[in-house]
Amino acid sequence: MNETATFDAFFESIKLDSLNEYQSVLDCIGKKLNDSFYHIDSKNEHLIIVGSIGRGTAVPGTSDLDVLFDLPEDVFHTFDSYKSNGQSALLQKVKEAVKERYPKTDVRGDGQA
Repeated sequence: MNETATFDAFFESIKLDSLNEYQSVLDCIGKKLNDSFYHIDSKNEHLIIVGSIGRGTAVPGTSDLDVLFDLPEDVFHTFDSYKSNGQSALLQKVKEAVKERYPKTDVRGDGQA
């Protein structure tokens, strides 16, 4: 087997076929955040999939799930009005909502947020 064929075989073996293995988690997180911040029953409104999964370059079984969530403007203004640590307090509020749904999961920032 030549180098090109070897690389092609390798890349084919790690290719993410679809979002199916992540869809139930995305649905749960989207539903929880929409309920907590918008008081609506929606799985995918305000949720944007980014990172390797959003780009379609994720490796099955090893990639983490990166999402953006568009918060309501009034939530922004509430935390923006804090004299200090408003952004940290906002992240804690989002973390609390996620922890309600996934209480045994280690939910934390990875330094890129």
